[in-house]
Amino acid sequence: MTVADLLAAIEVIAPARMAFEWDHIGLQVGSPTQTIARGVTCLDLTLDKARSLAPNTAVVVHHPLIWNPLTSIRTDHDNGAIIAELLRKDGALIAAHTNWDAAAGGINDTLAARLGLTDIVPFGASSPVKQFKLAVFVPPSALESIFEAAAKAGAGTIGDYDQCSFRSVGEGTFRGSQGTKPAIGQAGRLERVDEVRLEMLVPMDRRQKVEAAVRKAHPYEEPAMDWSILVDGPGQSLGRLGHLPSVMPLSDFRELVDENLGTRSQVTGAPDRPIRKVAVIGGAAGDEVSAAHRAGADVYVTGEFKHHELIAASSAQLATVEAGHYATEHPGMEALRDRLAAARPKVSWSCLASEPGQNGSSW
Repeated sequence: MTVADLLAAIEVIAPARMAFEWDHIGLQVGSPTQTIARGVTCLDLTLDKARSLAPNTAVVVHHPLIWNPLTSIRTDHDNGAIIAELLRKDGALIAAHTNWDAAAGGINDTLAARLGLTDIVPFGASSPVKQFKLAVFVPPSALESIFEAAAKAGAGTIGDYDQCSFRSVGEGTFRGSQGTKPAIGQAGRLERVDEVRLEMLVPMDRRQKVEAAVRKAHPYEEPAMDWSILVDGPGQSLGRLGHLPSVMPLSDFRELVDENLGTRSQVTGAPDRPIRKVAVIGGAAGDEVSAAHRAGADVYVTGEFKHHELIAASSAQLATVEAGHYATEHPGMEALRDRLAAARPKVSWSCLASEPGQNGSSW
C-alpha cells in the first residue's frame, strides 16, 4: 500500500472539507508514492514514539505535528528530531484533526457512544462548505446513467440526504461543424432534440471529479455544463448532543464519565442536579459553552475549560465536566484505527497510547 492509498481512505472516512480553514491536516511528512508496511494512529507523535516505530510506518495523528511555518528543522528540538526520525525510517505522518472531530464515527461520535448517549444529533461550530450547482443538459436516454455517475462522484448531497437533483424538460439545438461526429443527427445541420436539464449541488472539493464523471458518461462530444457558485452551505458540526437512558444526578454522571473514559474529572454544578441531556466535544472546546447551552444541554463534557468559560457556563446554569484532553479524544483514535484497518487491511494497524501521566487528565 502507498501513502496515496491511505490518504484516499482517510478522505472517505474524514473528508478534508469538514476541516476548519485554520487547521493543518493531511500529509505533513513523507511522499504520496511511498510504500508503507504498517500503520498506527495516535493523538500525538512524541519523540519516544517516533523512535519506537518500525521502518515504513505511516502515522495518522490527531494533533498536527507541523502547525506554524517551519524556518528550520533542528534535530536538537523535538519536532525536528521527529521529522528526521520518520524520514530515516521511510515513514510518513498524516494529520486528521477537525475533519475527524466532525466526521461520522469520529472523535465526538465515539465520545458520545462511550458515555452511552442515545438520539445523538450534531451541535456547535462547523466549517462552511463551499459549493457549486451543476446544470448539465442531457438526452433523456442518458439521463439516469449521467445522474448516477455524478452522484457516485459526490454530487447531489444535501445534509443527510444524497442523490438529490432537479430535472426539467426542454428543447436543445446545435449544429456541428464539418469534422464533428455528433451523437445525434449530422454535421453541418441544425438539430433540434429533446433534452433534460439536470441540476445537482456539488461541494467544491468534488467539482473536478464530478465534471470528469459527467463527461465520461455523457454521449455528446461537447456536453453543455453550467457551474454556479452558491452561498457557502452549512458543514458538519463538531459537537454531539444526546440523552442518557435515564435521568441521574450530576455526581453519578461524573462517576459514569470517569469510569468509561478512565479519568478523574473536574465538575461544576450542584451534585444533585438532574442530568439527562448531554453535550460533548473532545479536546479543548470550552469555547462551545454557549452552543451547548443553546442546544438545551443539562451538562457539557469536554477535555479542557478556561476560567472564563466556566464562569459563562455557571451563569447559564449549565453544568460542566472537564474530563481531560487525552481521555476525551484517545477513544476516537482507537476508532480511527479500526476504520482504517477495515478500509486498508493489507497492512497491520495499531493505536499508540500515551505514557502514564501524559493523558491530560486531572487527578
